[in-house]
Formats: sequence, C-alpha cells, structure tokens
Amino acid sequence: MRPPRPPRGGAWLRAAFALVVAGALVACGDDPDGGSGPQGPQGPLRVILVSPNGNEGAALFELPVEGVLGVRTSVGLGLESRVDGRRQIAVFASQPSAISLELTVADQTRPPEVRLLQVSGPDDQPRSLTGYRVQVEVPR
Repeated sequence: MRPPRPPRGGAWLRAAFALVVAGALVACGDDPDGGSGPQGPQGPLRVILVSPNGNEGAALFELPVEGVLGVRTSVGLGLESRVDGRRQIAVFASQPSAISLELTVADQTRPPEVRLLQVSGPDDQPRSLTGYRVQVEVPR
C-alpha cells in the first residue's frame, strides 16, 4: 500500500503555510495574564505584617512563585521554600521589630495573594493569627 499523495501544486504549499500560521497564532495567544489586556509595569511591592501586638519575632508567609521575580526581607534572616507553585518565606528578626518583605513582581497592577501562616512574638512563642493582616503596597 502506498502512502497518500500530497495535493498537487499550490494546494500543498497553501496547506503547509496555513498550518505554520495557525501554529504561530496559537503561540501568540499564550498570554501570561490570561488574555485580559496588557500587562502592567514590572517593579517593587512591599508586604507588611500588620500586627495588633506591635513588634514581632518571626513570621511565615505564603505566596505564589509565578509572577514574583524576587523576594528580600527588610529585617533579620529570610528563608525560602518552594513547593507546588507556592513559596513560603520565613522571616526571623534578630530583635523584635516590624516585619515586611520586599517583592519584585512581573506586574505591579496585579499584586500576588500573600497569606500569613504563622507569627511568633518577641519571646519566640507562637501567636494566634486573630487580628493580624497582610498589607501589600507599592513603595514610595
């Protein structure tokens, strides 16, 4: 049995060209922001732990890997772990202080969801998360 013969003349060339164009259009359609418009500017964001108790000893945050290009701690030591598209950032203050993170993000107009998982007071004892919140802002 012989393989099927390709169409003759220009029909074969047009079919091949159509496949290449279709592939290019599909690749262009891979919009990282879900097709909802142009992406905002890349730049810094600040994540601030807002505590009802004042200065803290440590905090554990969770945020996505995607869209976050870099993370720095503003005080103390920061440790990072990445699992399943999420990253956890532990911040340990050498002296009780306000705790915050400095992020570099791909789009400042779409801040990542940042969750607070744990907090330890100045005495290194875990605290209840009641009354705590995380504030995300563009630094001035």
